[in-house]
Amino acid sequence: MKDACLEAYSLFFPGAPLEDVSTRRITVQEIQQAAGTLGTKLTTVEINEMLEMFSSSPDKSMAFDDFNRMMTVAKLV
Repeated sequence: MKDACLEAYSLFFPGAPLEDVSTRRITVQEIQQAAGTLGTKLTTVEINEMLEMFSSSPDKSMAFDDFNRMMTVAKLV
């Protein structure tokens, strides 16, 4: 399960070596880039709301552990 989450998490950091991905954090910028790639328009407010739901960080960025928890709660893995 954790490997599937890491693979999905790595999609937010194209070109980053897989062994470095788990130390990175998803921010508004990464979500905007991913949404743009998918042809979806999200406002900063919508993105911040999504991040606030699962982020354990004061700056509301999402660490790999937060992402893994989100994927598990949403039953995506």
